Amino acid sequence: MAVISSLPDDIILDIFGICTSDAYSCLEEWKRVLSVLAVCRRWRALAAPMVYCTAIIGNGPVIESSYAKDDEFPPDTREKCNYSSNIDLVIANGYGWLVEHVVTTQMPVQCYLQPLRYIKRMLCTHASQLTGVRVLNMSFCLTMANIGLDTADHEHRPEAAQIARDIATSLPFVDSVFLRSMLESDILLSFAKTLANIYFGQLKEFEWTIPGNIGSECTSAKLERCNLRHANNEQNLPLICPRQLERLFIAPFSESFSWRCFHFDKTVNTVAFDNLQSLVLSGRRAGISVEDDRPVSLVNSQPLELMFPRLVHLKINHVAVTEKTMAMFIGSPLKVIDIDGPIDNMEALQMLKLRSLDALHVSTWFGFPVSDNEFYQKSNVMFQNMDLAKLETTLAVNIDGNQLDPAHLYWPYLTILRLCSEYVDEFGLNLVPQLPNLVHLTVYAFSAGEEESDEASLQSMFSPLLARYSERLHSKITSVRLAFSQDRLQLFDALVTRLFQQCLPELSSFKITN
Repeated sequence: MAVISSLPDDIILDIFGICTSDAYSCLEEWKRVLSVLAVCRRWRALAAPMVYCTAIIGNGPVIESSYAKDDEFPPDTREKCNYSSNIDLVIANGYGWLVEHVVTTQMPVQCYLQPLRYIKRMLCTHASQLTGVRVLNMSFCLTMANIGLDTADHEHRPEAAQIARDIATSLPFVDSVFLRSMLESDILLSFAKTLANIYFGQLKEFEWTIPGNIGSECTSAKLERCNLRHANNEQNLPLICPRQLERLFIAPFSESFSWRCFHFDKTVNTVAFDNLQSLVLSGRRAGISVEDDRPVSLVNSQPLELMFPRLVHLKINHVAVTEKTMAMFIGSPLKVIDIDGPIDNMEALQMLKLRSLDALHVSTWFGFPVSDNEFYQKSNVMFQNMDLAKLETTLAVNIDGNQLDPAHLYWPYLTILRLCSEYVDEFGLNLVPQLPNLVHLTVYAFSAGEEESDEASLQSMFSPLLARYSERLHSKITSVRLAFSQDRLQLFDALVTRLFQQCLPELSSFKITN
């Protein structure tokens, strides 16, 4: 057996890549991988570019889609800034020239100005050694305990804007900027808008996930990947040339979004996304607004013709799926569609060439907002005309109240099914005979067996199931994943395993998790 020292460099680099994949989420994770550099000279030479390519400022994890929980920080740190960075160590070891990414992670404080000053000091002081920086990934999140503090501070906005100008002057070659925050702040908005305005014209990748509009001063003809959240005001949107975009994510903060920001050529009424291959339209509410069940409208607010000649991946999340929405994609060579929303909004999918797809992934609800009969009718229509030879079809169903009745289902070409409910009837096995082409089954049943507290009661619960499914089911299922609550996991493990092994003995993958 070959020892690790005899492995070629590319294999060792792959191993290092796996070991360091989480090293840039926060400073503590980064420190853990430093031990790799101390093994030998060869490892140090190979791993140094991976370890030292990222400068981290801040001592918390990067939070992209939710608030920081109070219990993630000790009580004595919630009210003060954690001034921490690896930049001094990187510079001291002579690797400043390797740094390509700068990551600022959340610092739980009552005021945004303190961490901004610290970020400026770390970046501007060492600017001469950080000449290779191309990416700024900046996340600012306050804990729930800090909500309402320092959200309006007009006095310090000029200083925040000047900090952004100083950073941009010190790091002139940045071509990717990611700006995130879950709470509104005048200080942060002034900093972020100024930074975006300076860099925007030279960026290839940009993300704006901050409550507040970017501003109409920003213009770009180079963006290839763009993530616009909270972009909902027609008068305060940047101007982006659509022809270079390859990936686009749109998530408005309010109830509508305008495509006006992509109307780069005012001489025509056509907006052509010539190179766009992936588009995500998300209506999920972010920030401190409360989610509701009304789907967001993402349609033209003015007579513009939208064209997506190379679009292959379309994801629609909680957006009003109307015929007007789908009409925008009739001419697109779509291969994968992911759609999340009420089942009654999905009839417009029939407008598209579904038979040309490689995969259709649908996530919806049973028992809300339409009646049970309407759900069966609409879902049956959707899944009975799929071309099985090519299409991978996924249905994720959140079940509210009643259980699915297999007698009313007609999903002959469904290949992947995910069920989520407090208790899924018979762990989904009662549906298997009605789904002849099902390959993967996932069941989330976190409240299953709540009333059974010992092995005797669980045995009485499982005895009818073991008798009912004593023989092998005729099915193509190869993979099953079951999820239960932590306290049910050990009690269920042996009985559930026995149940599935006797009725689906040829499974290649069977997992029970919490």
